[in-house]
Amino acid sequence: MKKITAKVLVLGTIMLSCGASFMWPINTIFIHNYLHKSLAVAGIVLFFNSLCNFIGNYIGGKMFDRLGGHKTAMINASIALIALMGLIINHNWPAFPIFLSMLGFGIGGTYTVINSSAAFIGGVDRYKVFNNIYMGSKIGSLIGTAICSVIVGIQISLVFVADFICVLGFLVMAYFLYNNPARIGKKEPAKKVSFKWKLTPGIGWIILFLNLTWVVNSQWGSNISTHLTDIGVSVGKYSFLWTINSLIVIVFLPVLNHFAGKRDWFKKIQVSYCLLLLWDL
Repeated sequence: MKKITAKVLVLGTIMLSCGASFMWPINTIFIHNYLHKSLAVAGIVLFFNSLCNFIGNYIGGKMFDRLGGHKTAMINASIALIALMGLIINHNWPAFPIFLSMLGFGIGGTYTVINSSAAFIGGVDRYKVFNNIYMGSKIGSLIGTAICSVIVGIQISLVFVADFICVLGFLVMAYFLYNNPARIGKKEPAKKVSFKWKLTPGIGWIILFLNLTWVVNSQWGSNISTHLTDIGVSVGKYSFLWTINSLIVIVFLPVLNHFAGKRDWFKKIQVSYCLLLLWDL
């Protein structure tokens, strides 16, 4: 097998992001409107999904170091497929939160393979590789949410089937193309270097504002989604809202990167604008 390339990583990101975009816009809506659980319960379910995703990221990184990218991708994608198969067969309560948490774990480990592999690709600008991976995630979201806005009008449970097809496509591609970018773990043992991380005021402010940003952003997939359906916005239209969001990012991100990379004053404007958005919310 050929060694993994940046193009293959971006394609894998598009597949996974497309599959995830079928589900995350409607998770809270499905729990609250279809399974008739409270928003508090929906929040707990999403918490465990995110927690399992985090654990999947961590364990996926450990697996990548020991087993390599190919085996790690196959194992974690298989876990995600089993979870999706369970959701297709039984998406009632309490099967839904159990399989959703299992799905979060599998997808978390799979995404780690993409990011870790990108760091080991030689002969390319890694900044561009990671930027293209991010763009790939937005392209996947654009495709996934656009299709989701259509299929939820037919039957909302079809989103599980659509996600299953995307992850299956990734698994097939990973089997043939996600070979190890390097022989990880067979290098000469490096000397241990002591590293002391100091929390400076600048880093502290960055961590604080990132946390605030994610707290605000998470409301769109939880409370705001059910609020919009309560005031008459259909699930399909809510999903299409994220299609527009992804399209805006795809169109304007290259422009923002151009200014941010060459003009320091533009970075200050970006930060100030984010602070105004947080204040307005």
